[in-house]
Amino acid sequence: MDKIYLRESDRLEVTILIDNYTDIFMTPNKDVDKRLSPSESILAEHVLSCLIKVFSGSEEYLILMDTGMSSKCFFNNINALNVDINKIDSVILSHGHFDHIGGLVALFNQVSNEIPLILHPEAFLERF
Repeated sequence: MDKIYLRESDRLEVTILIDNYTDIFMTPNKDVDKRLSPSESILAEHVLSCLIKVFSGSEEYLILMDTGMSSKCFFNNINALNVDINKIDSVILSHGHFDHIGGLVALFNQVSNEIPLILHPEAFLERF
């Protein structure tokens, strides 16, 4: 197994890509930098997917945690939020359930570079 070396970070920004709640009438505040029209609204699924931006000195790293239940929801929200998938540095899977990996294969088929996938070695064991 390859070792993963963690570096100290100065701060993190977390963008929720998918969760089980959406409100197209959300009023933007100082932390929301894009107002979405109804035609480009965010979709929801019963899952959590996050984009984590890590700042370390002058460097930035983009980590994707989970890809939702469906590639349709995942890519709808990625596109609505103007996320450049080619800037993702690594993907972390919290665990191997289907509702966390739905957009994974489509993501890997669409990126122009290789992205490391980080998961527990037993993530996809057959379960009862």
